[in-house]
Amino acid sequence: MSILKSRVENKDTAFTNEERKQHHMVARLPYKVETLDQQIARCRDQFNKLNTPIEKWMYLTRLQELSEVQFNAFAMKYLKEMLPFIYTPTVGTACQTYSSIWQGLPRGFYLNRSHAGHVAEILKDWPFEPKIIVATDGTRILGLGDLGTGGHHICVGKLSLYTLGGGFNPKNTLPISFDFGCNTESVREDPHYLGLKEQRNKDEVYYQMVKETVDAVHKLWPKCVFQFEDFSNDTAFKLLDLHRDAYAVFNDDIQGTGCIAAACLASAVRAASIRMGKPLQARDQKYLLFGAGAGGIGVADNIAMLSVAEGATLEEARKQFYVVDSKGLITSDRADFIQKTMQEHKLNYVRTDVSNKGNETLMQVIKNFKPTCLLGLSTIHKSFTEEVIKTVCQQIEQPPIVFALSNPLTKCEISNQECYDWSDGKAFFASGSPFPPVNTKDGQQVDTAQCNNFYCFPGIGLGAHICNAKKITDMMIVAVSKALADMTGVEELKKGTLLPPIAQIREISVEAALGIIRQAEKEGLAQVKMPQSDDELRELIKSQQWVPKYE
Repeated sequence: MSILKSRVENKDTAFTNEERKQHHMVARLPYKVETLDQQIARCRDQFNKLNTPIEKWMYLTRLQELSEVQFNAFAMKYLKEMLPFIYTPTVGTACQTYSSIWQGLPRGFYLNRSHAGHVAEILKDWPFEPKIIVATDGTRILGLGDLGTGGHHICVGKLSLYTLGGGFNPKNTLPISFDFGCNTESVREDPHYLGLKEQRNKDEVYYQMVKETVDAVHKLWPKCVFQFEDFSNDTAFKLLDLHRDAYAVFNDDIQGTGCIAAACLASAVRAASIRMGKPLQARDQKYLLFGAGAGGIGVADNIAMLSVAEGATLEEARKQFYVVDSKGLITSDRADFIQKTMQEHKLNYVRTDVSNKGNETLMQVIKNFKPTCLLGLSTIHKSFTEEVIKTVCQQIEQPPIVFALSNPLTKCEISNQECYDWSDGKAFFASGSPFPPVNTKDGQQVDTAQCNNFYCFPGIGLGAHICNAKKITDMMIVAVSKALADMTGVEELKKGTLLPPIAQIREISVEAALGIIRQAEKEGLAQVKMPQSDDELRELIKSQQWVPKYE
């Protein structure tokens, strides 16, 4: 009977009569033996009867605990429809209400300071060998702030996407959360709150606990890839820098967001080249980055590496950026820079050649420096106004590139339709949140790109695991961006479509994995010998992708 309680092995009503005898389950299931397709049809009917997003999320969670095969087969069949309920935005609500809607279905590990010195011993009890781990401390969940132990669900949801997109077998995925308190009083003082009821303390024990965990993971499971998720700005960069050179570690908020933005940028530059009839490069662009949080600087870092790949120095690439935060252009004559209070992650983009005076607003910087690309990560709704877009269009020869990457839609800088209308159809657009197709002047509807990390992180993890990469470098992330950009054909680029459809995510992940593997080989970081032929390597990658079906 234990097999009926195993989400990995349970077939539910699809167990044959012979299997029911074999597992001592005779008369323990209804008479009918169903196929997986019949089970999916029932799931479809059940799902259709649900009304609210959180009801749908809870249904999918229960289905996943019943049978990973059934859940993933259903989700893959209706992928585009299911994604908002499996992950963002609904998982945000699930994290906010984690303790009050607790269903008694724990996954992975919940580590706290009492476990210091015992992490390896604790991890040894996990029954499977993980190939991908997602870990959080719950401090910055989807822009919702510090949700404490509720952030654990962000790891579970993310790993579901690693399975759906990358093809990781669910039994080889592992969520880990670090519970070091919670600074959001309304969460912490909720009578149902399941985490540590104390204010967060990021002391040396905190950093040592993360290190002990990363070290233990790679001692127990050397080929496992470790991904940091939703750590706050004050620790995200530090933790990445502390561990990225020792193991295959990456931070999706910093590198994944930057990776897909760079992929869209590379596609947009190709599209602009086609429209103008002359070659353009990333190193020809002038970027205005509006918003300088972890995600924003991560985007800048990855886009800068496109120029480096074209032959620019890193210093030259960073000089292409004009970064604007709440105090205006980031420059060396600003008080926070002089007083050494400027956040560390901004320092690489401090301009020493111009003054903050006269560059305190977005429009001033646009008029003074004539950017070709607007990168919005400000979370300031409608900040890319009609005046902003028309001014950019008037100042430059090439079609402008406009990315509104703030989530959710209520924080997005501009809509795709507004960008199309105000630029008279000239601009190439991408967003962080999904928009309906643009209505063009000639009566067509055109899909615009969504810079969804889902395009990137499954392939990054898959490729790094398959070649057993010693570490994940910036140029490996750039290789993924370029691989994704190359997937969009000329005709699609002419229409302004910068990315392939998300329904092709398994194929997209294969190309991303191929890109990261080939770059790892160039850098001498691949520890497993790969086929020399790209076609053979693609087949190898596909063979590693788990397919939800009953054995």
